[in-house]
Amino acid sequence: MDDLSEYYLNHQTISFSEVAGKGKKQITFNQVSLEVASPYACEDVIVTDLLNQVLDENLAQYPKLAKLYQRNSSKVTNEPLRVDMATFLPPRYKLANCTNKISNFFGSCPSAATEALTLAI
Repeated sequence: MDDLSEYYLNHQTISFSEVAGKGKKQITFNQVSLEVASPYACEDVIVTDLLNQVLDENLAQYPKLAKLYQRNSSKVTNEPLRVDMATFLPPRYKLANCTNKISNFFGSCPSAATEALTLAI
């Protein structure tokens, strides 16, 4: 995703090593503070959403490939995954702060990502 973000969005993402360190000093993600983990996780959601939009537009130029993709992806995801997102998301004030930080990366936070984050809590 990092390479795709640089190529299609001209955006360098936060690296995992920036969040968790590297080598002998690397910690697991559950040991990362919420203040450090939140921007990393939110950026991941927003970049994934933006890449999905860009790649969908590119794929639409090739109808046969688009049809193949849709047919095969529906086999993998016949039933939508339903998860109680409140279990995984930080409190609303931290999520709002995270959205603000991420919006600074892009100038304005993509509405679809913002809506998804807002509806999830």
